[in-house]
Amino acid sequence: MSTTYRRDPQSAWHRWRGTEITRLEALSDAVFAFAVTLLVVSLEVPKNIGELLHLMRGFLPFSICFAMLFWIWYQHNLFFRRFALQDRFTSWTTAALLFVVLFYVYPMKFVWTSFIDSQIHGDVSNTSMSEFQFAQLMTIYSGGFAAVFVIFAALYAHALKQRNALELTPTEAHLAREEIQSAGINAGVGVLSVILAWTTHDGWFSTAPYWFIGIFQGFHGSAMRRQRERRFAS
Repeated sequence: MSTTYRRDPQSAWHRWRGTEITRLEALSDAVFAFAVTLLVVSLEVPKNIGELLHLMRGFLPFSICFAMLFWIWYQHNLFFRRFALQDRFTSWTTAALLFVVLFYVYPMKFVWTSFIDSQIHGDVSNTSMSEFQFAQLMTIYSGGFAAVFVIFAALYAHALKQRNALELTPTEAHLAREEIQSAGINAGVGVLSVILAWTTHDGWFSTAPYWFIGIFQGFHGSAMRRQRERRFAS
C-alpha cells in the first residue's frame, strides 16, 4: 500500500486511513440517524405548560440514550477512519451492528425511562414488574448491549487479521488488541448483568455492572497505556 495516511487525531500511535465517506458508512449514518428519531419523546409540540412539563420528564432518559447511541456511532466511525475496510466481512458485520442497534433502541429507551421515573421522579405506576419480567427485560437490554461490543471485537479482530494488507505498525496492531479487549470488557458487563438478573432477587441490582464500566475501562486503559509506552516509546 502506497497511500499517504493522516495522523489519527485521537492517538499519536495510529494512522488515519479512511479519509472519505464510503457508501457503507453513509448507510450506517442514516441508520443511526433513524435510531435517534426513535428516541424522540414526542413528535407533537406541547399545547400548554402541563404538556411541556410532562414532556421534559423524558429529557434525561433521552439524553442518556442519545449519548449511548452517539458512543456506538463514534466507535464505528473511528474503526472506519483507522482501517477503511470495505470487504465482505466488514460489510456483513456492519449490517449485523446496524440490525442490533435498531433492535436495541426501544429496550434501551424503556430501561432508562423506567429507571429515571422510579428512582428520580418516584413514579412506579409504569415500572411495576415481577422479578421474572425484570429478568426478561434485562436479558433483552443487556443481550443487545453485549452483542454490540462482540461485533466491535469481531471488527477489530478482522482488521488485525489483515495487518499485512493494511501495513499495520506494531503499535497499531497493539492498539487493535486493546480495542478487542475493551470491547470484551463491555460485552462481559452485559453478560454479567444477564446473570445477575436471573440469580438475584433485587431487580435493579442487575444494573450494577453498568455503573462500573468507567472503572473497568479506566484500569484497562491505564494498564495498556503503560504497556504500550514500555514497548514502543523511544
